[in-house]
Amino acid sequence: MESTPPATTGIERIPTWVLALIVPVIAGLAVLVTVIATDGDGSGAAATSTKPGTVTIKDFAFSPDPIQVKAGTTVTVVNADGTTHTLTAADKSFDTGDITAGTTTSITVKKPGTYKYFCEIHQYMTGSLKAS
Repeated sequence: MESTPPATTGIERIPTWVLALIVPVIAGLAVLVTVIATDGDGSGAAATSTKPGTVTIKDFAFSPDPIQVKAGTTVTVVNADGTTHTLTAADKSFDTGDITAGTTTSITVKKPGTYKYFCEIHQYMTGSLKAS
């Protein structure tokens, strides 16, 4: 009785060296798509605020640092991270409260001065605001 060779799926016919070349290419494309989808500009750089009077929270950091505004200015705080943060003055003169991921809030700095601030949830995150 003759035996029938097992059925093949086609993958067995691809040489190992070809697979060794294809897998890193596919992984690289996956990383590229993730970077483009995350940053929006495809640069891979952390987003920073470009609008004056805006602090952006991204990658567990405040940007720009320091930020300079005029006293009485409303400062927009954008949480571009995937977790909740706060922007809280060390002297408690302002506090955003919890800013959930992907949301925006604001604070108003009423008096001139230099204000140190931090995230109450992640206290290693610090920054400063200079109001003139």
